[in-house]
Amino acid sequence: MQEFINQIVIDNQSPLLTAFILGILMIINPCPIITNLSSISYILKNNSDTKSSFINQMLFSLGRFTLFCFMCSILPLIIQQGFSTERLQHILSEYGEKLFGILLIVMGLLFLNPHHHHHNDDTCCHHSPFGFLKKQHLKKYVSSFVLGIFIALIFCPYTAVLFFGIYIPFVSVSQQVIGESILFSLGTTLPITFASIIIT
Repeated sequence: MQEFINQIVIDNQSPLLTAFILGILMIINPCPIITNLSSISYILKNNSDTKSSFINQMLFSLGRFTLFCFMCSILPLIIQQGFSTERLQHILSEYGEKLFGILLIVMGLLFLNPHHHHHNDDTCCHHSPFGFLKKQHLKKYVSSFVLGIFIALIFCPYTAVLFFGIYIPFVSVSQQVIGESILFSLGTTLPITFASIIIT
């Protein structure tokens, strides 16, 4: 696999196509596939009707796509300022789990409704800073989108090497950072989107 990836980057006749292929290669690995499909199964379990399930799956994919678009656009700029990919990977490895834990706590507080058993929905929302999430389906939509972002932040050794060791250096010297970032993000999102549609 490593030789195949290196050959794709070396040939590099079409940077946009190369970015898309690297995105696909990043997701078609047991580690990210299991993680993402488990998350989708969780979403399906908490949605009774087909329409709601489909919307939540699309929002999960959109969260993943958004996170990678952001990272793929920002990290090359950081690299160009002299920040090494090894240092970035080390920082994410050292603080990633702590950040992930903090984000989960924030999400828990976001959806915590301490007035649920004592007040009606309008009263709850009046006292809650997140009153706009008073409708249960809206909570699920936001939750699915944020879950997609969280899961995209999880890197196993293979995906970390592919992303930080191969793709980021590749796109950092490119003149088409935005286009390649979008196609890489599509490549790493579409297989999961198609898989989620099939198992619905």
